[in-house]
Amino acid sequence: MPDASVNERKTSDWVPASASTVAQMIRQHEELSAWLRGQSAELVKSYPDKWVGTGAGKILVFGDKLEDVVEQIESNGGNEGGVVVRFLSSRPKVMIL
Repeated sequence: MPDASVNERKTSDWVPASASTVAQMIRQHEELSAWLRGQSAELVKSYPDKWVGTGAGKILVFGDKLEDVVEQIESNGGNEGGVVVRFLSSRPKVMIL
């Protein structure tokens, strides 16, 4: 069932991954998140109030909707191993704790 989206899959079809595979996926997600976070200040200037996403190869894609960004990443084969998507808000919320 490789072409089915996550929403179309049944949990009974899922095959558990090994601990080392899960650890590798978490590491990749952390690396992609840190890389994207490091570019956020510059990206929000060029792409305010847009969605940005990246996957394997660290290629950035942009869109007005989350679905558009995920679709672009998947169509470019960038979802191998994980995807990181963020909203580039021109007016981020500030929380004082």
